[in-house]
Amino acid sequence: MMQRRKIFVFGTKAEGIEKFCQILKRADLNSEIFSFHICRLHEIRKIEEFYSSEKFIVLLRNPALRSFELWKIMLCEGFEWVDDFELALAREQTRFFGAEHRKLYATIYDFLYWRSSLYSEKILTLEQKLGEKKFFEDVLFLVLDEFKSEGEFVETLESFLNLQKVNAKFSLSDLKIARKKIPYNSKIQYVLRAVLEESKIKFGFEPVFIKFIMNLNNLLGKKLEHHWLVDFLRFALKKEVERLSEILKKDLTKIWAI
Repeated sequence: MMQRRKIFVFGTKAEGIEKFCQILKRADLNSEIFSFHICRLHEIRKIEEFYSSEKFIVLLRNPALRSFELWKIMLCEGFEWVDDFELALAREQTRFFGAEHRKLYATIYDFLYWRSSLYSEKILTLEQKLGEKKFFEDVLFLVLDEFKSEGEFVETLESFLNLQKVNAKFSLSDLKIARKKIPYNSKIQYVLRAVLEESKIKFGFEPVFIKFIMNLNNLLGKKLEHHWLVDFLRFALKKEVERLSEILKKDLTKIWAI
C-alpha cells in the first residue's frame, strides 16, 4: 500500500491557516495535513529525519496588514481586551508574557502582532534545517497578496504537489482574513473567553450561551477597517521585507507596496 504523503502547513489565523488546511483535506490529496503556528518553524526536526515525499507550505501576507488583522481576530475571539491597536502593539510583550495570561492562554501566547510578522528569521531557520536543496524544491511560500484569482492559486498548488487536478473550492478572502468589526465591548469578550477556557479545563466543554453572547458582541461590534498605524508598520517593516525578498528571491516590496 502506498504511503500517504505528509504536508506541513505553517501560518497563523491572519493567513487563514485553519481554512486553508480544511481546503487541503477536502481536496482528497491522499496526504496527511499538519498545521503549525509560524513561530514554530524553528522547532521542526533536522533534515535527516524527513522523507523526500514530505512537503512544506508557508502562508505569507503583507506583514503590516497581518499584524492589524491578527489583533482584530484576537479581539473577536476574546484573547485580547485592548481595543486600540497602537496601545495593544506597544503592550504585547508585557501582556502576553505575564504569568497569569500565559497560564490561562498557553496555546496562544505566540500570537504576537509584531513578533509573528517577522517572517525572515523563522524562514532562515527552516532553510538551515532542511538544507538548500530541499528548501527550494519542497517548500512552497504562498504569498497570498500575489494571487489575483482562485484559479491561479489552485494552479500553483497543483504544480507544487505534482497533481493534475486539485479539487478545491474557496474564496481568497477566506485566507486573507479582513474583519470589518471589533467587539462592541472587548473587555466583556475577554472575560467570556476566560470563562470558556476555564470551562474546558474543569468540565471539558464550552457553554453554548457564552459562545452565543460572544457572537452577539461581535455582531453588534464597532466598524474598524483601517488604522493609521498600518501605514507606519509598512515603513517600519521595510528592512524585514527586503531581507525576506532576498531569502525567497522574490521582490516582495512591490507585491506588498512597502
